Amino acid sequence: MLKTSKSITINGTSVITENDVEKTVVSMVANIPESGSPNTNSVIVNKDLYEANKVACREDMDAFTQAVRAIEDAEEEA
Repeated sequence: MLKTSKSITINGTSVITENDVEKTVVSMVANIPESGSPNTNSVIVNKDLYEANKVACREDMDAFTQAVRAIEDAEEEA
């Protein structure tokens, strides 16, 4: 018997430009299943750039969380 499920996956990155090169500093992913609990994960992939740009990275992480919440809320209303 085939069982299927639906989920939404959202990916985000916090990118800092250093010496005209874009570098990923934080990688974020969220999974919103049709049933069950949503989950999010953030990984600092460049600690030195994160420490040097902590405010900007955290702003990006907060923006990602807000985007995920907006999608969660829209799914609940649908």
